[in-house]
Amino acid sequence: MDLRTLNPGDIVRHFKRETVDPDSTKYLYRIIGTATHSETREPVMVYQALYDDFGMYVRPYEMFMSEVDHEKYPDIKQKYRFEKTELSESEITKIGNPAKPQMTEGAQMLDRMNKSHYEVTGWALDFFNFCPDDHVLDIGCGGGMTLKRMSEKVPKGHLTGVDYSPVSVEKSSETNKEDIASGKMEILEASVSALPLPDDSFDRIITVESFYFWPEPVHDLSEVRRVLKPGGQFLLVADIYGSFDLDEKTRKNIRDLELLNPTPDEFVDLFRSAGFTAVTVHLNEGTSWIVVEGRI
Repeated sequence: MDLRTLNPGDIVRHFKRETVDPDSTKYLYRIIGTATHSETREPVMVYQALYDDFGMYVRPYEMFMSEVDHEKYPDIKQKYRFEKTELSESEITKIGNPAKPQMTEGAQMLDRMNKSHYEVTGWALDFFNFCPDDHVLDIGCGGGMTLKRMSEKVPKGHLTGVDYSPVSVEKSSETNKEDIASGKMEILEASVSALPLPDDSFDRIITVESFYFWPEPVHDLSEVRRVLKPGGQFLLVADIYGSFDLDEKTRKNIRDLELLNPTPDEFVDLFRSAGFTAVTVHLNEGTSWIVVEGRI
């Protein structure tokens, strides 16, 4: 990797990253480009932080490209003040924000999720009793792969995807551009807490790996019930649930991301509190996968 040639979009690390928790994204930056000071004509580097408030910064180009003062910082190993680097999968996830995908890293994360969620989603979709003309809703549609798979099940139906992340709306729209162009599908930017959809309008509703982040579980589940047709099905799909013997890495991820992770019994209580009259929990033997099925 050429550490000294920096182009827009490149990721760099400041030498002080050596002094902080490597699990954080502190002192990671994205190069926006170079510019010229309007009065002094001095070249400057424009760059964006990939942590905290994701602020934009400007620094004199010569200073940006300079070497670390190792007399002042004798314990620093990095040679230059800023050096090009590549983000790890963990760093991409933290910057991309699973709760509400953002920025380039959010799009990269969604591409990965389209693949990593494929198997658990396939298992879950077998619980749907699809009809060819069903109206189907995917809440938290993410990268759009679940919508694409369900489209094959409803050749005469209509599909709607909802996500409150503009990055997810764009990615889902890209994944399903043919169905959107034909009018078979629409993708809306909206929150589960206030679905911009009529009552009793969907035969099948699904959410995959998004319930962890729902802000008001009972209220939000009530919104799902409101737009579900009588006799329809709602599937909540997750690859972990409370009380399962999860490894420490997964437990740490739950803590770090502050994931809502109910037990099966707690899921049943939440669904019933939201007005679902029939609730069935499906567990996948040998895994931590769960599908909670609600009907009215």
